[in-house]
Amino acid sequence: MVAIGVVHLPIDAVSARLRRRTGSSARLFLADQVAHLLVILGAWTLVDPGAWTLTPILVGVGGLAELPWAQVTTGAVYLAAFVFAHDGGNAIVRGVLPDPDPAPNSEDELEAGSLIGSLERWVILFLGVAGLWGSVGLVVAAKSIARFEELKQQAFAEYFLVGTLSSVLVAIALAGAVSVLV
Repeated sequence: MVAIGVVHLPIDAVSARLRRRTGSSARLFLADQVAHLLVILGAWTLVDPGAWTLTPILVGVGGLAELPWAQVTTGAVYLAAFVFAHDGGNAIVRGVLPDPDPAPNSEDELEAGSLIGSLERWVILFLGVAGLWGSVGLVVAAKSIARFEELKQQAFAEYFLVGTLSSVLVAIALAGAVSVLV
């Protein structure tokens, strides 16, 4: 536990220095949290090496599971899915959207929208991996209620629907991939 604390100090020092230089941002916060998570997962693996062992998908395929590259850990699968849900998910959703959002008035609103989308995908990914698919509708409903007045404008409603559905599909695909791998 002391080692984890000692390693966290430099991470926090670098994060604080970057915040002073560039200001606070969602990316900086997420990078900081991912670094802390990696330290904890690494320490956990050192304490109990078998805790994160994953039965590879290649089991039973002509001994391919015995190859070193076929050994993956469940922690790496979960971590990769949640990181991809943020960075990859935002890139996919932006690529699917037809044109710039008719509503945002500033760069801050665009960044907030990306963060909301990431949180939406993380919650859906968590619910999907936990097998709570029925709860996914609550996430979409909550997001729709928050934007109810804006949804009366057709251009915004179409933009919102395309963005939300593509975001939900990314999260569902990730949850499916994680379920298959783990």
